[in-house]
Amino acid sequence: MTKTTDFEALNGFPRHAITLTNWRTRPYCFWSFRHVAEMVRSARDQGSSPTQPAGACGQSGAAG
Repeated sequence: MTKTTDFEALNGFPRHAITLTNWRTRPYCFWSFRHVAEMVRSARDQGSSPTQPAGACGQSGAAG
């Protein structure tokens, strides 16, 4: 008899069953959409602040 892990008890399948081939299909998608960074390489965008208006990067917009 195989011991059930906490992951398997919570999700109904073992963690190693999720692959890049099936991560977007049921039942794996429920877990993988919440843990995308664990499935595929990802990075946070280091762009401008979401509260900063477009074009507000210190430019007045007036020709000097």
